[in-house]
Amino acid sequence: MHGVLAARAVNVAINRMLRKSEIQYILEHSGAKIILVDHEYVDLVKDSKIPLIVCKDTGRFGCPYEEFLAKGRQHSEERGWAGLEMELNEDAPATLCYT
Repeated sequence: MHGVLAARAVNVAINRMLRKSEIQYILEHSGAKIILVDHEYVDLVKDSKIPLIVCKDTGRFGCPYEEFLAKGRQHSEERGWAGLEMELNEDAPATLCYT
């Protein structure tokens, strides 16, 4: 969650109990640009045209999710968030919730 905010993006958590059609609606309506999904729920979003990052969260080298995180670390150099601009507008959206 903090990485999403540091990148000045908006987090849209989606309930895995929704139907595929409802999830697709949320993805399209929210303007999602990337999907981070646990490997157990890939079937719910695999037909989407939005780029997909599948998390198996092994923590091991070579894991696609770990590689995705490593790309973000190149900005931080593990010493904070250098290279990422802080959002100055305290009213900027952080999360978008569909109920």
